[in-house]
Amino acid sequence: MKLAILCSGQAGQHAGMLDRVLCDPASRRLRATASEVLGCDIAQWWRGLDATQIFDNANAQFAIALCQIAAWARLQPLLPQPPVVVAGYSLAEVLAWHVAGALDAASTLRLVRARAHLMDRHAPAAWCYGAVAAARRCALP
Repeated sequence: MKLAILCSGQAGQHAGMLDRVLCDPASRRLRATASEVLGCDIAQWWRGLDATQIFDNANAQFAIALCQIAAWARLQPLLPQPPVVVAGYSLAEVLAWHVAGALDAASTLRLVRARAHLMDRHAPAAWCYGAVAAARRCALP
């Protein structure tokens, strides 16, 4: 049997999405890593965000990455063999690098955080939507 893993990207975040990570004793080391990357306690940071802030790239992508890193940490020891391929798109591509073993948790979280901040700074949402609309108007030969 061969296993392929497709990491999911950004969407569906909600206020309770980090509850398991924040409470699970097995995630203690990951919480410490996330807090170190953030420069503050991960639980205080997440619980301090309001209903709109959890959708900001810098917040959402970090939280999604943390959830997926925790999920992989729970899943990986249960697998009989490593996956033969790991894939993802956008944020999920970075997470796929972690699942494939190319990045540790701290490096993944730092990269996700930096990437999200750059996206927010240099590609505001309105620009992204404009680029998509423009691309739809331009047909390739």
